[in-house]
Amino acid sequence: VDYFIDKLMNINGIDWDLVVTYSSYSAETEAKLKDFKPDVKMVQVGNAGYDVWPFIQVIQNVDFSEYDYVLKLHTKGQSKQRLNGLNFKEWLWRDLLVNAILRSRSRFTSCIKLLDEQKEIGMLCSYELFKDMEGVLPEESDMLQEEAERISLDVEDGFFCAGTMFLARLDAFRRLKDIEFTDELWGTLNKSHGNGTLAHVYERIFCLMLVDEGYEIQ
Repeated sequence: VDYFIDKLMNINGIDWDLVVTYSSYSAETEAKLKDFKPDVKMVQVGNAGYDVWPFIQVIQNVDFSEYDYVLKLHTKGQSKQRLNGLNFKEWLWRDLLVNAILRSRSRFTSCIKLLDEQKEIGMLCSYELFKDMEGVLPEESDMLQEEAERISLDVEDGFFCAGTMFLARLDAFRRLKDIEFTDELWGTLNKSHGNGTLAHVYERIFCLMLVDEGYEIQ
């Protein structure tokens, strides 16, 4: 919590709201968040769908006329994985995703300026975590095809943000409002991470939606 509050302090030059989802309540966490941003909105969600399902629930309840952009962040544990030729040890995966947007006040300002001035860009995310959709686990590919058919989305080769932290145009996710979901679709989580889940499918679908709306990812 302290790490993310420190990074969120780099947001400047805009009016913004903070929405925090949680499955387990912590009075200490709420106190820290309210001390940082008194009007923070705390939303309790079920323990399902990792960071993805809670994000969708927030999007489905947002008034799209009130916002231009959405910055999606989430807590992430230490990692020992290899991706795009890099060894992601300890907190590197989280830090690269977050710092792409919130490394400094000037970094955040430059990201907003880029979206303001280049209307063809719909999402900004970490270069190091921008992953080719080819070569993913077979079960994820099958699930992706099935879910894409369910929501009438064309699946094409491309890239996605591995880790699902990004700054994007809110209207790129408009179709999420009309898709029906239940907690049961996502499954209950008994461990910190796993593969072959609907959450990992939507990690890709978020980017596919954006491209389908005519935007580029940078």
